[in-house]
Amino acid sequence: MDGGANPLAGFPGERVTEGLDGLSERLAEYRSLGAQFAKWRAVIAVGEELPSTACLFANADALARYASVCQESGVVPIVEPEALMDGDHTLERCFEVTEATLRAVFNDLAVQHVALDAMILNRTWCSRVRCARRR
Repeated sequence: MDGGANPLAGFPGERVTEGLDGLSERLAEYRSLGAQFAKWRAVIAVGEELPSTACLFANADALARYASVCQESGVVPIVEPEALMDGDHTLERCFEVTEATLRAVFNDLAVQHVALDAMILNRTWCSRVRCARRR
């Protein structure tokens, strides 16, 4: 349902998922075809200095606005904030980024009045197997 992850202007190496323009119309069309669920994925790069606060806020805002529009359209939103596990970072760093991402997303879901009991969260699972550096 999203328009893909595109470079976040001013923040090298970071991306923001776009596609809110025309979302209501797309949801109405898919709903008429029988769709009951729709997914929006935000990709969050993990690194020593990543993600930036701007990246977290931009993606959390988009996820929350998407979820709100879905619920208004009678479609159950699947919200997927994905902190990328692959890379040269520790499991602890993955956990820190995942926690910060989820806090930002749930803050914005509240701001957008998204009914949490009427959405699905597909979150990142931090795993030693996927993180390059292990302690």
